[in-house]
Amino acid sequence: HQVLPYFSFNGILVSSQNKNSDEYKCRKLILSGLALSCIGDAFLIQKNLFIPGMLAFALAHFMYILALGFHLVELKCGCLLYGICIVMLYILMPGLTGPLIYAVPIYGFILATMTWRSLAAMNTYKIESWWLSRITGIGGLLWMTSDAVLAYNKFVDEVPYQDALIMVSYYLGQLGITLSSLICWRKYDGLMGAKKSK
Repeated sequence: HQVLPYFSFNGILVSSQNKNSDEYKCRKLILSGLALSCIGDAFLIQKNLFIPGMLAFALAHFMYILALGFHLVELKCGCLLYGICIVMLYILMPGLTGPLIYAVPIYGFILATMTWRSLAAMNTYKIESWWLSRITGIGGLLWMTSDAVLAYNKFVDEVPYQDALIMVSYYLGQLGITLSSLICWRKYDGLMGAKKSK
């Protein structure tokens, strides 16, 4: 049943396709991220496949980072998120053992980077729709929240209602990132088009 939301997200991407090659590349990256996330979910169902699952999600974040780009740096936002990541890792480290001592910090910084780029996207693109410009950043924050709850629950202490908190924030986060495909469309059709016309 965890796979079903991905079909809905893929539907958003397919229904919004057009012939623009730049847009296609952007949405292909997001679609790759969704596929890798689906693989990550499948791995995490098995308790002994936590690291492969984390690797799949790290690759998914990398796809989203490439799709969102670095058109606007927003350095203060990045520093804040990396600071939050460091604090969270400080809390988690006593509970980490073996390869997780290295894997979790690496994943954490990749996740923080994806969230940074999703928040920067709110100010990067000339978008007529206010909610669309915000939903990508909110999606990144929700995904970071979901993983923070999951990590705290797994390595530190049990979190009340952890399943609901993790799954709801995770899928809403995925939806927000998926809707960034519409921002990609605006970016390539708007900003890049404006540059070409000069």
